[in-house]
Formats: sequence, structure tokens, C-alpha cells
Amino acid sequence: MGEAYDRAVAALPHLTPEERALVAGRLKALQALAPQGPEGALSSSGGEDDAADEVLALIVDAVLRLHGERVAPAALRRAPSFPAFRAKARELAAFAAEQAGGRVRRRALLALGVELLHRDLRRAGMTVTSRTLMACVHQVPAVLDKAFPGYARSGLLGMVVGEREQA
Repeated sequence: MGEAYDRAVAALPHLTPEERALVAGRLKALQALAPQGPEGALSSSGGEDDAADEVLALIVDAVLRLHGERVAPAALRRAPSFPAFRAKARELAAFAAEQAGGRVRRRALLALGVELLHRDLRRAGMTVTSRTLMACVHQVPAVLDKAFPGYARSGLLGMVVGEREQA
């Protein structure tokens, strides 16, 4: 496949458990870019946790990028709050699919929403961790509406992250 691929594969056995978890999370995020099913539903692996995996990968990336928290997605999946998060993530993914259409734009909208949620929680004086974002992820549509008033109602929220495809 290429020299970079060969180097990456050769390095896998030498990674720490934390690095392997980070790689696994990023692979899940890439897997979320696979073809989608009807009406924008996630279908990368056909499992019921596709939406949760996609949103969880975005949360893990956001907390790493915004304040350096390294967390293993597998540890978050074992948290007692994960079943509630899974349900919230499904609803959020459906909202993003309705607003943004294609998988790349949907993912960009979700990433923007998670980042805006992180910012709003910090402005409210909260300590924001990956678990905080998991607990509050249902607030992403409201945070997006606060940042872009009326866009969701008008069907324009997808334009925030990219041009609407011409039919």
C-alpha cells in the first residue's frame, strides 16, 4: 500500500496501551466515513453502536486537542453512563444527518458541535472532561442553535460546514 503504511504497521507492536487505544479510536473515526445507509444512517459496520462510536471518537479527539486529556475509548465504553450516552449519540447522529446530509459534512457538524459544547461548558465554569461531554452531548443541537440562530430550523445548518450539494 505504501511506505508510510508499512512503517505504521511495523510500529503497532511497539505502541503503549494508551497509544493503541488512541489508534483504535482514530480508526473508528475513519471507519465512520464508510458508506452510509438510507437517510444518512450510519452503516460502517452495521452495529447498533456506530453512532456512539463516531461521537465518542469525536469527543476523544476534542479533549485531546483542546486540553490534552488522553482517554481510551474502551474505558469510556465501560463507564456506567455509556448506555445513556449511546441513546443520546443515536439521536445526535440522526439530527446531524438531517441537517448536514453527507457523511463528511455530518461528521464536520458533529465535531463543530462537540467543540462548541466544550467551549460553552468551560465558559460556565465547569471542568470539562470526556465524561462531562458524554453526559452533555444531548445539548449539541442547542449549542449549535445558540451559535447559529435559526439555521437548524431553516435547514441551513449543513451550510455552516460546507456547501449544500446541488441536486
